[in-house]
Amino acid sequence: MRRAYKFRLRPTRKQETALDACLEDTRQLYNAALDERREAWRMGRRKITFYGQDAQLILQGAEELTAPPVRSASGAQVLGFPTVGRSGAR
Repeated sequence: MRRAYKFRLRPTRKQETALDACLEDTRQLYNAALDERREAWRMGRRKITFYGQDAQLILQGAEELTAPPVRSASGAQVLGFPTVGRSGAR
């Protein structure tokens, strides 16, 4: 049986600012990755793999991010791919 838990956050202003920056970076990363995949498919019916996008993310580094960089596992989750070791992974 699956159970759902709700956690109520009560961050300080500083923590709220950091969370907002992290969420914004995550949103931008997801949208950019999705746009890249859509464009590649539209232009030449070419699939973009997780490994290609992950390598690109690592090479880019954190130059454009305002918050601390998204960790590799988090980046993998943001890009919409299963993480290694997760049960039920493809």
